[in-house]
Amino acid sequence: MVLDAEAVLTEKDEPMVATFNRGLDDHLVEALNDEYHKAGWWRALMDEKALFVAIRENRLNVYYRGCSLAEVWMQDGQVVGRVHYKYLLRPSIATPYAEWVDQTYRLPVEPQELFAASPPSRATEVETLKTAVKPYAGGEKTGVQRIIESNRNIIDVEIAFGIPGTETMAPSAPRVDFAALKVLDGGSEVVFYEAKRFADHGALRAEGRRTPNVVEQIDRYSKLLRDNCQKVVDSYGRVCTNLLSLHGMEERHPERHALLQRIARKPLSINPEPKLLVFGFDSDQRDGHAWKRHWKRLVELLGEERVLLKGNSKDFRRGIST
Repeated sequence: MVLDAEAVLTEKDEPMVATFNRGLDDHLVEALNDEYHKAGWWRALMDEKALFVAIRENRLNVYYRGCSLAEVWMQDGQVVGRVHYKYLLRPSIATPYAEWVDQTYRLPVEPQELFAASPPSRATEVETLKTAVKPYAGGEKTGVQRIIESNRNIIDVEIAFGIPGTETMAPSAPRVDFAALKVLDGGSEVVFYEAKRFADHGALRAEGRRTPNVVEQIDRYSKLLRDNCQKVVDSYGRVCTNLLSLHGMEERHPERHALLQRIARKPLSINPEPKLLVFGFDSDQRDGHAWKRHWKRLVELLGEERVLLKGNSKDFRRGIST
């Protein structure tokens, strides 16, 4: 099939209008703060520093190892939450098998004992949920979790842009892995990151002069950020204000709280060029002839400052918080 050059240019330059809205209203912030001081389930989630609290459109998602452990919002004047039942199954049942006789199952314990207390109001119950999440978190999500724990300036994860469908294309929601806040002279900016494991050959490697899939993915994110710049800036301005207002956030992340206070009421911008992080390799893999060829291609297309490598994702700070 031959494509008309003018048609391709028009399609490329046509704005990618997306739905993007982040931030909590004052009523939800006040209700969450009241809930926090009741020392119940919201306090238990907030006090667990391994969990990441992400602000959405007047709701929050609580993540662990890339999995949405809980969702929280306001309904009929009350703070409510929900968790998928698969995360409530207790992993520590001594005899985990259900037996059957003829057509009847015989459970190892009473049905209610199979599930963790919900909502989790104590640290031990939160630990049960975290343990239940682990089988659902793959290598990439676990690696990103370690990156989040090492960089307290990260302010969002699993960042979805809602693209409405058309007559020829189904709706989609491209997701950037995470975003971090950086200080600039006179202001600050939000920088976006896409993380890949070294073993993800299909994304990072391409033969000849082909463009690797991850570069096409990042280029699409870049266009989304440019075409929806004001929405994204406004959203993260509200997010920064919310993070300063929510009780318990300062105790969770003192460094991030100090950073937010430092940049409060100063101009906020976004960097429309996401960076690529690659992790999960040893020195032999890094120095191998085959990989060097692909690494050079990534650098050629994205620039050296946007391709960040570290064998172990733990303490991966270069280009994020340092």
